[in-house]
Amino acid sequence: MSQVDQSVAGQLSSAKVMILNAQTHEKIKLYMADMGYDDESLKQGESLLNVAMEKAQSSELERLEKSESHKLWLDALTDTTILYKQLRKKAKAVFRKDPFAMSQLDLMGDMPNAYLKVLSVIRTFTSGLLAKEEWMLKIQRLKVTKEEVELLHAKVEGMATLRASYYKEKGESENATQVRDQALADLEDWKHDFKAVARIAMEDEPQLLEVLGIMVK
Repeated sequence: MSQVDQSVAGQLSSAKVMILNAQTHEKIKLYMADMGYDDESLKQGESLLNVAMEKAQSSELERLEKSESHKLWLDALTDTTILYKQLRKKAKAVFRKDPFAMSQLDLMGDMPNAYLKVLSVIRTFTSGLLAKEEWMLKIQRLKVTKEEVELLHAKVEGMATLRASYYKEKGESENATQVRDQALADLEDWKHDFKAVARIAMEDEPQLLEVLGIMVK
């Protein structure tokens, strides 16, 4: 569990203890009711708690979906890159004396590192081979099949979909986090006021403050 998750869990747990004990401890109920925190006021706090718990759960779900989407994208990128490197090595051996083919298949120089450039290079490579039967026949001498090239081409096209899916999940996760944080802020605001009043109401009975989870100085 991350520090953020622990912080959220701690906020929700402390609020739950405070509100539940304020609703069920008879002496505390009397003290707080006398200060304006009747059953209806406590229900407002409970409602804020329930909303915050719901938004925290939704945020965690979106975080997990974002993480899974990111993993799928990275796994696909790894698989695609491995296959391309294998085919690229063979293609460079076949076409090393054919500068035109080397250029058209984007085989010059080292393989790029930038994500979009990698996809562009692979797309150029597969499209070039599939469009020119002569080149396809030459590379087949090194046991590169048309099916492998078609598979690599499909993987590259699929990468765009996986990348788009990841950024969609990322946006939804960020939005869910903002909604959760606002719900937590609303709950914390209610808790702050409640604690301030409770400290005044039970100033002479600090043990009751501890029942609410309020630290006594």
